[in-house]
Amino acid sequence: MSRAEVRKETVRKNAKKAHEVAPARSRWEQILDVTFRLIATEGLEGLRFSAVAAKVGINNATLCYYFPTREELIRGLTERLMLQLKSSGAAADGMSAVEQLRQFFADLGRRVMDDPAFFIVITELALRAQRDAKIAEIDAQRENFWQRRIEGILERGVAEGAFRRKLDCETVALAIMVQCKGVAQHAAMRRRKAKELTALVEEIARQVELRVVREAASELTARRK
Repeated sequence: MSRAEVRKETVRKNAKKAHEVAPARSRWEQILDVTFRLIATEGLEGLRFSAVAAKVGINNATLCYYFPTREELIRGLTERLMLQLKSSGAAADGMSAVEQLRQFFADLGRRVMDDPAFFIVITELALRAQRDAKIAEIDAQRENFWQRRIEGILERGVAEGAFRRKLDCETVALAIMVQCKGVAQHAAMRRRKAKELTALVEEIARQVELRVVREAASELTARRK
């Protein structure tokens, strides 16, 4: 075992003893809560192990037990953000595709009003991903998840006959993502009031529905003639 590996193992052993102060799940949540707040208020430049550990009330060794590197800490936060998106999507599982599409935009509008820090964090990660390969790899997971979710709604709508039969689900999903990213960046940079951004989300939803849903109705009418 190399000297670096010995040091790493020592840190892990010491942390294992120290982490008994609080239940693992609770401590994990506390660490990610602090990580989220630090990125939201200070950017990734303010995300330091010592700062996270101090705000949680633990030492660096204990923090390393849960997240051995800064990248793993960011990965943990990204995975939790995806879980939050999954939980909001799960609530719409029993809905039709049209209802799911509307719910997607309704959730986005509510988040703009209630959780602007969410957009600050994802924008910060997206910007850093452009010049940091490790962050890019982590952030790509969130991007892929988001696109798959939208594509899934569109594909279901086509299967249900509610959306256009020849709808290019991948391209439309990407177009929706690009527009939503614009909303996210405005929310993160606070260039618009929350109500203005909510109105923008509603307009995007209306345009998507006109293009995707109502054209399906015209196709059905044309086929019946």
